[in-house]
Amino acid sequence: MTATTTHRRDTFGKMFSLSPAACAVLKTPNAGGDSVVSESASVEVLSRALFCSERGGVELLATEMEVRYAPSGGAMTDYLLRWRSGKGGDDGTPVSVSATRVFDAADASRVIEKKLRGVVYARQSLFAPVCGEECAWVLHVFVADGSVAKAVRAAWRKTERSLRCGVVVVVTVWREQMLYERTR
Repeated sequence: MTATTTHRRDTFGKMFSLSPAACAVLKTPNAGGDSVVSESASVEVLSRALFCSERGGVELLATEMEVRYAPSGGAMTDYLLRWRSGKGGDDGTPVSVSATRVFDAADASRVIEKKLRGVVYARQSLFAPVCGEECAWVLHVFVADGSVAKAVRAAWRKTERSLRCGVVVVVTVWREQMLYERTR
């Protein structure tokens, strides 16, 4: 891990009051790249906005490097959550989340298609910790402004139906530039 990546993690963690699940993703090494801050932000946004604590909240099942695939060696999900209904027990649906950033409108089609192809691969090969349980699939896309969000929506509509099937796309406009900084 580079000094820049460590600094970004520390700064992000201090800027926001993060849930235990988001902290765990932030502190755990991922498969590489600049995505650890956006992955942690994704956990926080989804847990607050979609899976809020009044409805039971979320449990982090696995971070990117803890998920196992059979066969291994392809696209990976960024993290797995269990959505709790608040009724107790093991009552929630596992949710496999792939988080990404789209930097500009011109890049939207390429990024959305690439990430959806990755979701298809992960869906076919995901093994542990869910071992055969039906998962919900979420592609969480961060954009810096509304024009890029519109481009993501247009790219989604143009993507093959077979890639979109069964995947919920959540687009979050996040203006804090730290999320979009590249360290490589």
